[in-house]
Amino acid sequence: MKAYQKILFCLAAAALMTASAWGTILPRAASNEKVLQTPRPVQAKASAAADEWGPKLDLNSATREELLELPGIGEARADAILEYRAENGRFYGVEELLNITGIGEKSLEKLRGYVMVD
Repeated sequence: MKAYQKILFCLAAAALMTASAWGTILPRAASNEKVLQTPRPVQAKASAAADEWGPKLDLNSATREELLELPGIGEARADAILEYRAENGRFYGVEELLNITGIGEKSLEKLRGYVMVD
């Protein structure tokens, strides 16, 4: 295999991996009109659980008792959310939960299906 062929092979492999990750459709080859359909990513379990849980909780109007019903939110985190809201005003996005001590990326992903900002 020549050097330029190796480069083209690597670029094609990278494109297929990227397409697979995003669930897009790519042609297999320029001369071949067959199309490769990649599967869509599986939705998070939290989303399915959130659908069963009911409507999403608005972070700007949630009470301490409502926050305590959320998965992974205990008394300390509920108080921290309310304190953050009191000090900084309303939430403008769910991502602002990352500014609260004790809530990281994993916690945020678990909460996304349960909370919203109105």
